[in-house]
Amino acid sequence: DQVAEVQIQHPPSISSLLLNSGLDIALTEGTTTDISASCTVTDLNGYTDLASATSTIYRSGVGVACSANNNDCYQVASSACAFSSCAGTSCTLTCTAPLQYFADPTDPGSTYASENWLANINVVDSTGLRDIATSSGVNVLTLYGLALTTGGIDFGSLVPGANTGGTNATTTVVNTGNANINIQ
Repeated sequence: DQVAEVQIQHPPSISSLLLNSGLDIALTEGTTTDISASCTVTDLNGYTDLASATSTIYRSGVGVACSANNNDCYQVASSACAFSSCAGTSCTLTCTAPLQYFADPTDPGSTYASENWLANINVVDSTGLRDIATSSGVNVLTLYGLALTTGGIDFGSLVPGANTGGTNATTTVVNTGNANINIQ
């Protein structure tokens, strides 16, 4: 009598999923800010059974099935997700996206104050079994910022009380935050 050995395939499971460590997101004026979603992933077949993961970091009003958009939806490819601190049946999984400085704010007083930002993670093991989880929400904070062209504004030579006449000096002002600013 021969007994066939059958290995039970277990799906991975996600726990303790947090976006930005559960803290509100403060963006960086004029550039990107790396924001991570992290969790613990467990597979009863051992951590070596974990194959890949993807994530979506998004404003709640656009939903998890959103199209990539730097204002409100960041699709995180498997190449930006990493397993670390693996032992036994578990690993820490971290997926990171570079949020733009103009990502929609959701803090009180902002246009999207009734919404928040979420992370959704999809993890797959070597047999194609998967788990999907969504984090609790955090806010993206309002960021006010302006950049002016450097070098000053050249009005030409003037004496006190004089008028520049036909010389009209200009400069360029660029919004480097995620909220409208009335520059007047």
